[in-house]
Amino acid sequence: MSHFAIVLAAGASTRIGTCKTSLPWGDGQTLLTYQLEQWLSVGFTPVVVLGSQNSDKQKYCPLGSLAVINPHANSGKTTPLLTGLQHIPHNFEILAISAVDQTRKLDIYQRLLLAHKSNSGLITAPTYQGKIGHLLLFNNRM
Repeated sequence: MSHFAIVLAAGASTRIGTCKTSLPWGDGQTLLTYQLEQWLSVGFTPVVVLGSQNSDKQKYCPLGSLAVINPHANSGKTTPLLTGLQHIPHNFEILAISAVDQTRKLDIYQRLLLAHKSNSGLITAPTYQGKIGHLLLFNNRM
């Protein structure tokens, strides 16, 4: 099974004033650790993209995840995604894309993955009251 999740965590967190990745979340975890563990629990290899300003947060990445540093953090909002994509094998089955502050409980990941596999969709996104939400799952054919 080759499922990967790019977790975007390279932002400067200017609005919140502190790095989001290290915010407390759950039972003694950080926001980053919580999300990565959810992905690992559903069989995804999380690839977390950090910026140079928060590269020290690699210590919060559990075994089984991969932390990469976006060397072009000041070159636009697409550069973290492009950096993450460089670390995903071309023959992946499913790719998820989420931001570090878009955490979901395990059952949401499981339901979304089941829906994606059941419908053989190219892209799967959750909806709530008719509106598309986050996170997105992509089939390799996309």
